[in-house]
Amino acid sequence: MNDNFNKLKILEIAFNLYPFIKYGGLEKHVYYLTKEFEKKAKVKIIICTNSRTKIDLDVIKVPNIKLPLFKGLIFLFFSLIYIFYLRITRQINIIHIHGANLTNWPIILLSKFFRLKTFLTIHGEPSNSKFNLIFKKYLDSFDGIICVSKHLKNKIKKSYRNVETPIIVIPNGILLENIKFIKKDILEAKNWLHKNFCTGKLNVFYVGRMIKEKGIMDIVEISKKMPDIQFFLGGTGPLEPKIREVSNSIKNLTVLGFVKEDELKKFFLSCDICIFPSHREAFGIVILEAMAYGKPIIASRTGGIVDTLSNNTGILVEPKNINEFINSIRKLESEKIRKTFSKKSLKRVKEFTWQKIATRTLYFLNLIISPHTQ
Repeated sequence: MNDNFNKLKILEIAFNLYPFIKYGGLEKHVYYLTKEFEKKAKVKIIICTNSRTKIDLDVIKVPNIKLPLFKGLIFLFFSLIYIFYLRITRQINIIHIHGANLTNWPIILLSKFFRLKTFLTIHGEPSNSKFNLIFKKYLDSFDGIICVSKHLKNKIKKSYRNVETPIIVIPNGILLENIKFIKKDILEAKNWLHKNFCTGKLNVFYVGRMIKEKGIMDIVEISKKMPDIQFFLGGTGPLEPKIREVSNSIKNLTVLGFVKEDELKKFFLSCDICIFPSHREAFGIVILEAMAYGKPIIASRTGGIVDTLSNNTGILVEPKNINEFINSIRKLESEKIRKTFSKKSLKRVKEFTWQKIATRTLYFLNLIISPHTQ
């Protein structure tokens, strides 16, 4: 297939964007995807922010109004104005929306009026089950849909039967150039961990949102039953205060809260095992990060995690099965087995570079738009 994408003029629409928002898989997805798009096509992006920080993308900033009720409406209003201007000046021929939100429907209608091709990337399970018929029509209004996992695609097809829009699976990616290390770095990180946390135990690391869906309370229960293993929990969320309170009585459980990027690298390098006991998960970019550091991974057999850890790359466990998680950790007490899974992680993660993900996305966009490119 011809990989000449210079006729593609893409407008990305995403409410938030990394690095204005430091956390969040969707925000990083949009940022790194757009960075790769720029190398092969023309691309702009609309976001909502008051930040004056300059980044290396062609960004259109919509004011971030503090009133929650009007924030989305203001973003929609300015997006429509910019689409009108960019189309009549022939600067765009594709609209690419991130996130399945019905409030974007006016953007689709305006795009149809201007004969723009519209694409949607769905990053998580839509919460529009009460409006199945309406939401199906919304999905059918796009020219192409991208899901970040097979699980998500199957969920869409099952929940909204007979969706006519072509749907393709293109996963999240990772910037491997940002994750480089040598054996010396690992030793220094382990020394740092021992110096700051005085642990000589096998250690298990979790990083992510502290919410019920991530299975964060399951880790608390696991830690209670494994006093000889040290557990580190990184991240913030509604359950953080509760977990901090509980951890006061669990000596082998350390709650880190928000982890800065330089310290995050040290934890990934120094930890022995990464654990992700999500009850549901559309994809899980943090699993790619753990793989890039060559970590053995124990995760729930749910959603997009199954795709990511295919071919026995990691150990998959039934969600909420505390005993099965404990047995998996015991299995990885063997350094030999950990090294085996480490090699698998480093090999598998190479399939998820942003260059590959962006190219696959551009092929899909080009395939749909090619007869209509202007």
